[in-house]
Amino acid sequence: MRTGTGVGVKPADRYTVPLCTACHARQHRIGELSFWSALRIDPVNVALRLWTVSADVKAGERTVFRARQQIDLAKVHGYEPEHTEGKGHSRS
Repeated sequence: MRTGTGVGVKPADRYTVPLCTACHARQHRIGELSFWSALRIDPVNVALRLWTVSADVKAGERTVFRARQQIDLAKVHGYEPEHTEGKGHSRS
């Protein structure tokens, strides 16, 4: 998600969505728009939800759970991450 940052400049934490190493690499390889579109996730929405509940671990877990449900739906529609469970991608 670009939010006015330049190359090598870290965006503000409120615009950050944590990714496993494999997904981060894929995001850079295919581009941010393609990556998030394939997952059918609005990264700004997820990032801002995580930011607003940062002091509430349970609310953060619910936000991540919902995003993972969307990823699971995307898999049904043809998106498949290039890694397997347990290889850098944790599920709680």
